[in-house]
Amino acid sequence: MKLVFTEASLWKEVLLGASKLVNEITLIAGSDGVKMRALDPSHVVLVDVFFPRESLEEYESNNESFGLELDSFAEIIRRARKDDALSLELVGDKLKVSFKGKFLREFYEPTGEPSFKDLPDPKIDLKAEVRILPKVLAEAVEDIEMMSDNLTFEVTTGEFKIFSESEIGSASVEFQNGDEGIISIQSDGTQKGTYGIDFFSDLLSTIRSAEVAILSLSTDMPSKLVLELPAGARLVTFVAPRTA
Repeated sequence: MKLVFTEASLWKEVLLGASKLVNEITLIAGSDGVKMRALDPSHVVLVDVFFPRESLEEYESNNESFGLELDSFAEIIRRARKDDALSLELVGDKLKVSFKGKFLREFYEPTGEPSFKDLPDPKIDLKAEVRILPKVLAEAVEDIEMMSDNLTFEVTTGEFKIFSESEIGSASVEFQNGDEGIISIQSDGTQKGTYGIDFFSDLLSTIRSAEVAILSLSTDMPSKLVLELPAGARLVTFVAPRTA
């Protein structure tokens, strides 16, 4: 397996965000591109990263799959500099990570057995969908996180509200179809869910790197956040709700 991607900085944003949510990830080099999947130990967060084959400058694969410790892999990826190209090459039981910019830098990361190769996609009927500019979503999360460890999403037809309440106070941000930064708000009735705000706070940098954010939810069901990134890349997270 050998993969070459001209924008190492994009991998940096995605993997640093994912590393705050999960500890281990499975990389699958399939016929359509590179997929990375992970489930946190408490089964609260599912992370799914995808880079399409056409986004890579070079793609040699025989459908390899292997596990990586995300903390150490992300630390290597953190070394990416602006304008670096990223190369991933499987060499025996190690992943050779190379950055080529003004000069060449190489690292070797141990690989292991894939943990999540056959992890199925969640089959959830989510009845509300909000398409929003990532910067607007990130700013709303920052407004809310000052007040509570939780945030609540509430979506009705044409309206989207993010709010929190705690002993120290409350905060809310409200949007309607037509507001600046809102692409569309759709919902079958009123849908509402409460989630740990830290999962969204940890992704703020990655959210800002996206081109479009798509939030889907149903009452008391996991929320699904899709970040559509440059070069056709995609980061999908499912977060389980918090119940009283």
